Amino acid sequence: MQKIFMLAGVGLLTTACVQATTEMDPLTAAISGKSIVAGSGAVVNVAPNGSLTGTLPNGTELEGAWTVRDGDFCRTLTAPDNLAGTKCQEAELGDGTVTLTDADGTSTLWTIQ
Repeated sequence: MQKIFMLAGVGLLTTACVQATTEMDPLTAAISGKSIVAGSGAVVNVAPNGSLTGTLPNGTELEGAWTVRDGDFCRTLTAPDNLAGTKCQEAELGDGTVTLTDADGTSTLWTIQ
């Protein structure tokens, strides 16, 4: 009887751990699988698998990867070469929007579509 209670307790703890680790953070839940569009006309497609593609207003195409770290939106671009590299931006969710703020304080409002 004691073994049954012990196994039941282990099962509950395992279930709680799995639920805690599979919950999506709010930013990922809001943008994963969607496009974000800036007022400038830039479009970034944020894929659930962590990849991203997009187009800048001048037609330049973006390629890379994205993740959320400590609530910040982090992207690593592989193309174009002049924008290649990793950058994390503070993210603030609004009603159907996300504001991304650079380290220098420059903010861009993106509409989530």
